[in-house]
Amino acid sequence: MYNLYIPLASLLLNIFLIVLYLFKTSKLNKENNFYFGMIIDTFFMTVFCIIAVYLLYIQFPDLSIIKLANKFECVFIFNFFMNLLMYVLFSANVKINNMMKWYVFINILISFFIFITPVYLEVTSDLTYMVSVGPSTDITTIASGIVLVITFITALKHKEILKDKILPIILLLIFIVLIVFIRSAIPEFICLEFLATFATLIMYHTIENPDLILLEQMEDAKIDAENANRAKSDFLSSMSHEIRTPLNTIVGLSELNLEVNDNNELKENSKDILNASNILLDIIGNVLDMSKIESGSFEISNTTYNPNELLRSVIKVTEYKFVEKNIDFKVNIAPDLPSSLYGDQSNIKKILINLLGNASKYTKEGYVIFTVNCINQGDVSKLIISVEDTGRGIKPEQINKLFAKFDRLDEEKNTTTEGTGLGLAITKHLIEAMNGSINVQSVYGQGSKFTVILDQKIKTETKEEKTITQSTKEFLDLSNKKILLIDDNNMNLKVAEKFLKEYKCEVTGVLSGRECIDLINSGKKYDLLLADEMMPEMSGTEVMKYLKENGYAVPIVVMTADVIDNAKQKYLKEGFDDYLAKPINRTELDNVLRKYLNEL
Repeated sequence: MYNLYIPLASLLLNIFLIVLYLFKTSKLNKENNFYFGMIIDTFFMTVFCIIAVYLLYIQFPDLSIIKLANKFECVFIFNFFMNLLMYVLFSANVKINNMMKWYVFINILISFFIFITPVYLEVTSDLTYMVSVGPSTDITTIASGIVLVITFITALKHKEILKDKILPIILLLIFIVLIVFIRSAIPEFICLEFLATFATLIMYHTIENPDLILLEQMEDAKIDAENANRAKSDFLSSMSHEIRTPLNTIVGLSELNLEVNDNNELKENSKDILNASNILLDIIGNVLDMSKIESGSFEISNTTYNPNELLRSVIKVTEYKFVEKNIDFKVNIAPDLPSSLYGDQSNIKKILINLLGNASKYTKEGYVIFTVNCINQGDVSKLIISVEDTGRGIKPEQINKLFAKFDRLDEEKNTTTEGTGLGLAITKHLIEAMNGSINVQSVYGQGSKFTVILDQKIKTETKEEKTITQSTKEFLDLSNKKILLIDDNNMNLKVAEKFLKEYKCEVTGVLSGRECIDLINSGKKYDLLLADEMMPEMSGTEVMKYLKENGYAVPIVVMTADVIDNAKQKYLKEGFDDYLAKPINRTELDNVLRKYLNEL
């Protein structure tokens, strides 16, 4: 009967460990599940060992019951080693196709052979000890040994990933080998279950204690927080430099313009101020785009658009960059490009501007080729857009870092290159959000080629759309038209008035929504209202709704710095007739004036 003392002690220790672990652990992950499986295995190993020894001691007449208990013990012994292997695999992040299916299959297969093969009992005459032998136990020993060797090799192979777990795991494996050796050398000493339980207890106090895991997680969180704080500081430092650089140009040249009398110099300075302003807008736009992407507020907004008009617009806002650097800018657009497509034209424009801007930054001489091809099948046009340059190129080992945010390759060589390092990261996200792809081919020192593939739906263009999207360089003669500007900022009114001066229209500016309403109520007549959104007392939306509710039929266009995705759709849904983003783009302003004031 004394042979039951050690298994009983093992059972009590096992129950204590199960209760303690479940009490301490609120949520199990994959590797925790397998560790807990090892605890359960040792519990049932011990239970069936106690059953077999006790039935033998009381001389139970049916030996088949004892043999069955022994086979169940063998099944849980093998499962213990399988759970240990799975624990190591998941801890080392090893990926195997259908891993869980293999785990279940192997367990079922070995268990099947354990149950169908015979087991024999060697018992002393005084019933002091019993040893199980035969094919069933041989299968358990061989299969467990193979799994143990695989576990040992896996642990050594992935020691860098296992880190703090590697030493306890190796010691545990050595300890298990000693258990098997002791069991073989002293078969009457029933210690396997107790030592297996002791092994799981060692694991609990070294690598699986929830308190220790929590401390490790807290340490990891602390490191992540410090890294995030460092990244934020680096980002703010970079932003300070990137923003102050164009601001320095704007402020410095503006001061010089106050003293310059030469018209040519004034024009040259103004051109540089405009370029610096565009750089500043790009920086702010990229930061806002990345913020929306990371916050999950980014959305795709599909509308019908004219791709030729979009491409002309992109070329117009980027061409000057190549002219300034004396780079040959070649444009090739497929003649079969549909005249009307359905997609997110705003984000496609961002993608193209980012790619062309990137080419201009890193190309000192040579050429940049902008090519747009398409494959039209049914109602889908597959756009194949490429930007090829003769710039400095990219090293093969740096290709994977190309689309990382805040990253500029060969930064020590690029200290004079403006930008936040966000452009390509945003570009890749936009393309993937539209179910497209981007490919990079580059030879370091010779140049790069970026190829974007996007599917867009083909739409039938209406006559009205053709009229609206037609391009012209001539200003409309609106000498018989009256426009009312509503903005609480005098500088904004001044800019808008100067833009409208070329159209010879009569422009009236007011500083509040209340003044606008008073003028209209007094009988003043206007052909178009351009209203700022963010104003004290009454917002542009409130002014628009008041006028519309009182039967005012004149078109009202919102002018706003709210340029987030779907902003235009939001304001049109509110009731505005159209939308202009600030700072005002002269081409977009011209399109609005042609749409509402051009008498065809």
